[in-house]
Amino acid sequence: MPNRLTVFESTPFSTKNLSSSAQIELEGLLSQAVYVHGINETADQEDKYIFTPLRDQKLVSWNYVGVVQTSDGTVVEILPKIFRGLEFSEALPDQYGKARSLLLRMLQQAGLISYRKFDSSLLELGKFSLLEVFMHSFLSETQDLIRKGLKKDYIGVEKNLTTLKGRIHFPAQVRKNPAAQHRFYCRYDEYCTDCIENRLLLTAIRKIHRISKDNQNKKLATQILPLMDNISPIHSPEQRHFEQCRNDRHMRYYEETIKAARYVLLSPPVPQKGKENTTAILFNMAALYEKTIEKSLDKGNSVKNLVAQKALPWFNDLGSPRPDYILSENGHNIVADAKWKLPKNGKPNHTDQYQLFSYMKVLQTETAYILYPRFESFGLQSSKRYEFAHGGTRLSLHIIPFSLDTFTLSR
Repeated sequence: MPNRLTVFESTPFSTKNLSSSAQIELEGLLSQAVYVHGINETADQEDKYIFTPLRDQKLVSWNYVGVVQTSDGTVVEILPKIFRGLEFSEALPDQYGKARSLLLRMLQQAGLISYRKFDSSLLELGKFSLLEVFMHSFLSETQDLIRKGLKKDYIGVEKNLTTLKGRIHFPAQVRKNPAAQHRFYCRYDEYCTDCIENRLLLTAIRKIHRISKDNQNKKLATQILPLMDNISPIHSPEQRHFEQCRNDRHMRYYEETIKAARYVLLSPPVPQKGKENTTAILFNMAALYEKTIEKSLDKGNSVKNLVAQKALPWFNDLGSPRPDYILSENGHNIVADAKWKLPKNGKPNHTDQYQLFSYMKVLQTETAYILYPRFESFGLQSSKRYEFAHGGTRLSLHIIPFSLDTFTLSR
C-alpha cells in the first residue's frame, strides 16, 4: 500500500518514512497553485518552492494546503493548522479528521470543489485521501454533466474521402492522391462533441483512471469513458487549452466541471528533480481563507454591496496593494482585510494597522475590520474595538473573529 503522510501547514514534519525519490520530488516541487481572485484565475508566483527543507531531515510547507502524490505513489496531505502549538506527530486521528473536514468545507464554501456525494464521516476518518476526494468530485460533476448532455461545436476536419465534402485541400490532395482520382482530401466543419471542453474532460478522466488508487474512482472513470467514445484526448494539456473554452450562457453548466478538470490536469510544473508523474492540487491557505469569507459575506443578509480585491489607483506606484473587501453596513462604507493568523495578545501588529489606516484614508471611511479565524477553541474568541483620533476624526478598528464552524462573523 502506498505511503501516506498527513501534515499541517507551517508545521515541520519528518521525512524519515519517505523514500529518497519522494523526498527529492517534494523538495523540487515549484508552486503554481491556481486560485481565483474575483472573476480572474491567477497562479502564485512561479519558481517558489512548496516545501522548505530544515535540519534533522524535516520539511515544512509554509503557505499551502492540499495534496501531493509523488511518482512512487506516496501521498502527502497538507491540512490547515487549526490547533495551537500542535506538532504533526502529536496530532490525534480526530484532529486530523477535523482539519481535513474543515479544508473540504472551506473549498466547497469558496466554490472551488463539490464533494456532496461523499460520506462526511468517512472523510473525517481519513478513509479517502484528499487527492481521491478531488478526483471523485470531478468524476461526479462530469457524470452529472453527461446526463444533461454534452455540448457540440463546429470543429475543423481534414479527411481523405471518396465523395467531395466541403472544399479540397489541394496541397494534401496532390501529396496523398496523385493517382487516385476517386478520392478527395477535403477540409470541412463538422458539428460534433469533439470540442475543446469535452476533450479536456476526457483527458482528465483518463489521467484519473491511470493514477487513482481508489477502486470506486477507477470504476466510475471506467463507466464514463465509453460515453465519450467519439472525443479525442489532448496529449499535453496546457493553460492555453482552457483559455479556448467558451464561456457564454449556453456553457454555464460546464463551468464547475472545467474548473475541476483544471485542478486535475494543471499540476505544478514538473519538479526540477524527479519524474513526471508528480500530481499536486494545492491552494494558498491565506487566499482560500479570503475567498471563503468573500463567499460567506456575499451570501449573508447583513452585508451589502460587497466588492472584493478592488484596485485603488492611489497605490499604483506602490505595487498596487488592495483591500480584501469593501462593503456597506447600515449605510456606511467599511474596508476589511482577512488575516489567516492569530493576533498576538488579541491585538493586530503595527504593520496590519498601518495597512488598514492607509486604506481608510484613501477610501475616506472611518471604519475598518480585520477578520481573524476562529474554529472551536482555536483562534480569536471575541471581537474588540480600538478607537483612534486623526485630524479631528474618530477612526475605529474592529477586530472580529470569523467562525469557521458556521462561516459567519462573530460579533
